[in-house]
Amino acid sequence: MGGNPQRIPYYLIISLDKEEVEVFQLKDGVYTLAQKGDKFTYTFSLGECSATIDFSEIW
Repeated sequence: MGGNPQRIPYYLIISLDKEEVEVFQLKDGVYTLAQKGDKFTYTFSLGECSATIDFSEIW
């Protein structure tokens, strides 16, 4: 295999016991915490596409 492997731009940690979500975003090769909580809306940007998730709807 050659070329550059694609990196996963976001990952989430969902803590059911705390009813909390942590959104991490890949920036300059490092994942940083972008948002944390239980009642927030987050827009994931994936090139030309985007998706907005309302995490307050989970619980």
